[in-house]
Amino acid sequence: MIKQIKFQKLIVICLLGMSSVSISQSIEYREHELYSELLNEKRLIRVGLPKNYDENKTYPFVYLLDGELIFEYATGAVSYLKDFEESIPDCIVIGIPNISRGKDLGLPRKDDDTPTHLNFISFIEKEVFPMIENNYGTQKFKILYGWSLGSQFSASVFSTREDLFEGYIISGLLLSEYLYETHLNTLPKSIPNPTYLHASVEGIEGVEISEIYPETLEYFEKYKTLFSEVSHLPNLRLKIGVEKNNSHQDEFTQSFKKGMRFIFSDFFDITNNPDKATAVDPAEIIDSYDKVLETRYNNSFLIPESIFTNEARAIYFKKRNKASIEGAASIIEKGLIVHSNSTQLNHQLSMYMILKKDIEGAKEKHKSVLKDESNVINKQLYKVEFERLLLRVSNPEK
Repeated sequence: MIKQIKFQKLIVICLLGMSSVSISQSIEYREHELYSELLNEKRLIRVGLPKNYDENKTYPFVYLLDGELIFEYATGAVSYLKDFEESIPDCIVIGIPNISRGKDLGLPRKDDDTPTHLNFISFIEKEVFPMIENNYGTQKFKILYGWSLGSQFSASVFSTREDLFEGYIISGLLLSEYLYETHLNTLPKSIPNPTYLHASVEGIEGVEISEIYPETLEYFEKYKTLFSEVSHLPNLRLKIGVEKNNSHQDEFTQSFKKGMRFIFSDFFDITNNPDKATAVDPAEIIDSYDKVLETRYNNSFLIPESIFTNEARAIYFKKRNKASIEGAASIIEKGLIVHSNSTQLNHQLSMYMILKKDIEGAKEKHKSVLKDESNVINKQLYKVEFERLLLRVSNPEK
């Protein structure tokens, strides 16, 4: 009995090491130059492709205003959230650099100002969107991120052209009485498709910002109150508030990650998915994810590999018996239907094969994983985990 307990504890330790984190190949960056008929000038569009980008797969698209300032940070943040926090899927990131920031993004601040931002909205819709689709496929789910001056622009797009994007991250929303009353004091009449809005403003005002926009916090509260009754917008998911401890610069670095987590929370947060909360059969669990993908995200991405890994682990730890091992392995096998060439999932399968005492099969699977995995760090990680578990199962007294 003592030996059996010791063996089970060792198996638990080994399985805790079966992490879903996988260090993939580097992000690929591309640049496209296009001549804009609407803006009458050449514009540069920057694209960050996810690690192991596959042109045959679908992805969410994240559009960044101030692409010359934000692009590198945002692509890194997306990679971090996907690989380490597991809170978002792989995304294609599009940075739109400015030539004249005020002309591109600035809303009129008085009656005789020219609304040049309207031309920039048309540029994105009629010239950037087609160029992206021609190179990277159909855009089923698009997110717009705007900080500072870009936040005004993004809020205006949501209020007047909510059909352009399915997700909005409005960061450091600088407001005045004129901006609010003229541009942002009305909600869309309807939102036909699932849409997410994450809006925030800093609570610590910088000197320059407070001089230009002294009414920011007052009118942000009015903007927040505007959303107090949205029963006519059942498709809208909303999170809006003041980040009391943030400066304007903090908003830039923090709200993007918070907004991305929020937008994909319906998929990753079990509390928002009651069907999954009651599912016990592996097929039912995967079906619940498929349902959310279809109803909330227009099938814009595949179920991530980490979902299969984490669900398998959860199933195993419920009982830690033969049936739970079989169930966990079944989840991984379903993942391999979606990600047929995944070394991460094949590695996980080899581990469960060890637990099923299919040692020779596990060794063959492990050998093919090491052959197919091109990342040196991953290869070393898989080798250490496999050999550790194999030793524990083969020699339970050690």
